[in-house]
Amino acid sequence: MSQTTPMEQAAGNRLVFEESAEIPTPVAEVFRRWTDFTRFPEFMSNVQEVRTLGADRYHWVARVFGTKQEWDAEVTDREPDRRVAWRSINGPYNAGTVSLSPLPNGKTEVRMRLEYTPPGGQIGQRLDLVTQTVRREIKQDLENFKRVITGGPSAMGEPQTPAGFGGVLASLAAPAIAAVVAPGSSTRTWCAPAAVSKRREASTRSRIRSCLRRTSPAGSGRASA
Repeated sequence: MSQTTPMEQAAGNRLVFEESAEIPTPVAEVFRRWTDFTRFPEFMSNVQEVRTLGADRYHWVARVFGTKQEWDAEVTDREPDRRVAWRSINGPYNAGTVSLSPLPNGKTEVRMRLEYTPPGGQIGQRLDLVTQTVRREIKQDLENFKRVITGGPSAMGEPQTPAGFGGVLASLAAPAIAAVVAPGSSTRTWCAPAAVSKRREASTRSRIRSCLRRTSPAGSGRASA
């Protein structure tokens, strides 16, 4: 399996993610499943619904960079047993391409390429952390596809990362994470507030101060961000 770093593949305002996997299924069946867009939620963890609109157009409901979004997309390329591609026709730009190559013993190599418009604001400023999470999710999606097409159990119910996407976004929103180190000791007590918006920054700072008071010896603790 191979992957590329999305930050190195950024083109203009778009981020490109690429991932591949070997599927123990003949290419014709793999192609059939990848062109059945309405079944994408069975193996793509962030896709909630894909609904047919007709004329090779579909309505998507999914979470992109942790935010629920809806858009319409059209199929731009469909080459039997070799390739299928789609792109959004409204909303933030996104596109996908799945390329297939037959392998010996009835196996198929699947190469998936996804393009997204990166988010702005505070999350956009910490884009590298967010893209690492998205890259892991895409890798897991291909593993889910492999399980589904071979009749095995899907890992859809399992968290994609130790803290999940919510944990990543919470860490981006938090203005600080404090730690107390007692003099002469290497022990560090972490105080991680669960801030989720700018309106709660004051509350977050209060939580940090409270945590410092609870964990620091009187007059001897020091905090670091």
